[in-house]
Amino acid sequence: MCAGSLAAIRANVIVTRNLLEVSTAAHAGRFVFVSSYWVYGRQSPHELPCSEDAELRPIEPYGATKALAEMLVRASGLPCSIVRLTNVFGAGQGGDSREIVSAMAESARDSSVVCVAGDGHETLDLVGLDEACAAIAQLATNSARLSATVNLGSGQAMSVSEVATLVAETAAHELARPVNVEHRAASPGIRFSKAVSVDRLRSLVGYPRQDARAAIRQFVARLVARTG
Repeated sequence: MCAGSLAAIRANVIVTRNLLEVSTAAHAGRFVFVSSYWVYGRQSPHELPCSEDAELRPIEPYGATKALAEMLVRASGLPCSIVRLTNVFGAGQGGDSREIVSAMAESARDSSVVCVAGDGHETLDLVGLDEACAAIAQLATNSARLSATVNLGSGQAMSVSEVATLVAETAAHELARPVNVEHRAASPGIRFSKAVSVDRLRSLVGYPRQDARAAIRQFVARLVARTG
């Protein structure tokens, strides 16, 4: 078993099991588990966007261990909210993280280039960190919303190329210099389109409240203005 698989098991399964044992012993009123939309795995285009009732088909260790952890949470008997996060972007997620908006914005600032692996046609759902935290807080503190599984994202599918163009245009405006988008050969990895429905989240807590494209523009402008 590879090191990445073992790390995913420890982080997503063993730690969750330990937290559930502590929460059960403490008679916790609820348990909020932050999962991921990677549990849906590769879905056909006609199956997108995924609702919370979609079949789970994880195809890599991260999604598979999140799906297993969800099973542990449901089996615990604790009132629970399971939150399937999409791609979250925001302050403090640059550097070595895989967060795509920060990585693109930092590249635009430092080298005036935004790189896209492959054709960039695959889609993803991006949601701001502040909005994600606010929605989780609402789900965690309202007793009428226990024992729900919800997708937490913007509900707006964007291609990687579209994100790159948006970041490049915003950074170029803020830096007052050209920023180019470059397509490069894709390294081996798992790439497929992802999109989710957020109808359940909206009905429960009234989120999302911000347009994803507007949130990306605001974040990128702040990042390059602060450090450019």
